[in-house]
Formats: sequence, C-alpha cells, structure tokens
Amino acid sequence: MKAVIALGFVLVILGIIGLFAGGLIFAPRRIERGLGPLRLEHQETRSVPLPPVLSVIVLLSGVALVVAGTKKT
Repeated sequence: MKAVIALGFVLVILGIIGLFAGGLIFAPRRIERGLGPLRLEHQETRSVPLPPVLSVIVLLSGVALVVAGTKKT
C-alpha cells in the first residue's frame, strides 16, 4: 500500500507542475568543442507541452490513488 501512496503523491506533484508550468521544461547542456581548459558549451531549452486537461486527469488520479491507499478494508 505504501507504493500506491507514493505513486499517488508523484502523480499529484506532476499534475500540479503541469497545471502551473504548462508542461515540462528541461535544458540539457552539450559540450561542442574543448581545447585544453577552454570549452564551448551550448544550452538549448526544450519543453514538452501538456494540455491542462491531461494535467487535471493526472492530478485527480494521483488523489484517487492516495485516498485508495489510505483506506483500510
């Protein structure tokens, strides 16, 4: 049951991030050239847009998992 609650919390956090940020944004760094102590780096920002409906679905399913994991039968 603890795994279900943990998964629920992860889904809730991802749903909140999706609602407020509008998606997932990450910026990988690439080293293009290096010559001794000098290095040229290139940073490119990429984003994965998530529709608000999908974020709400993820958020609600996370809440449902947390509630289901805390109920005793």
